[in-house]
Amino acid sequence: MRSRIFHRGSWLAAALAAGLVVAIGAAAAGIAYWQGWRLSYQPAVARCTVDGAIADGTRQALDQTALKFVNTVAGINPVGAYGMLTTATRTAFSPDKFLAALRPSLEPVTPFSEVRVAHAYFIEAASGGHDQRVICGHLDQPDHWVAVTAKPVPEQAHLIVETAAKGGRWAFVLWLVREEEWRVQGFDFTAMGMAGKSADAILAQARQERARHHDFNAVLLFGAAQHLVYRGADVQLGIAPAIDAEIAALPVPPYLRGRPPLGWKFGDDTYHIVNIGAAGAGDKMYLAITQELAPWQGDEDADRRNRGLIADFVKAVPEYADAFAGLVIVARDPGGTHLFRTVAANHPAGAGK
Repeated sequence: MRSRIFHRGSWLAAALAAGLVVAIGAAAAGIAYWQGWRLSYQPAVARCTVDGAIADGTRQALDQTALKFVNTVAGINPVGAYGMLTTATRTAFSPDKFLAALRPSLEPVTPFSEVRVAHAYFIEAASGGHDQRVICGHLDQPDHWVAVTAKPVPEQAHLIVETAAKGGRWAFVLWLVREEEWRVQGFDFTAMGMAGKSADAILAQARQERARHHDFNAVLLFGAAQHLVYRGADVQLGIAPAIDAEIAALPVPPYLRGRPPLGWKFGDDTYHIVNIGAAGAGDKMYLAITQELAPWQGDEDADRRNRGLIADFVKAVPEYADAFAGLVIVARDPGGTHLFRTVAANHPAGAGK
């Protein structure tokens, strides 16, 4: 069980679009999944049934379990969901650890509304002595297949439960295994949108910026789209490998080369950039940049130094305003214990996307 800020293996794919993900009981490390679980072998003895093709009684039981779990973890007594976990997951993690993983991620975005099961993938008769990967859907249609983890048990399922909450739409991705009744083997909680835009909309914007040779914007927007199609370590959407391939083919602009902290030099000034990526604020998408500063002398000093970065960055990368409504500059001390944020909206002549 783990609660973390999830960073997938590279500056482009992770630091540019890092986001909040809760993962409980995930069976595979993220990098192994993303790099090694693409179009992989599916044993003939494993069968995946999708959505409406699942038998009515089975689908009803799966939906009821998933909705009860999500509503419980989002309710006034989230520890009540602990009893819905599988025996193996409860053996490995105490109720206290379960709550410790939930609270930092869920409390900032609850309450939930419009909770519904969007997709269900039911796997039967997976055999062998270890977890394996099963394809559900049609490989020739990227929007209509997923790859899921399957344990060597007769029946299991993965369900995607969508909900509205603070900051937009979110997805619980639950892995259910039948014991005496359906129980939760593991789950992830991930963002589905940003600034009122879906992953598809941000992907389309990324492709537009790429066509305009706005490489800086394209890298950040492709990274945001990649983050928004992430459904945890045990479910991979079919569109994800296509986005990965497009990211791999992007030219890397000078200010995004290397690994953080990046040294941005503008004239006589050098800024130490530890994170950069798209950030939603209402229906606006901002470019968020975190710089590391030596301890500053009060808020006025931090704000002055943040605004120095803003002035230099706007001159160096004016294209940013075609994709972002403004800049959010965060000053962070070396220990990460003190932060100061400066927000600068674009002039009305900017695009303000």
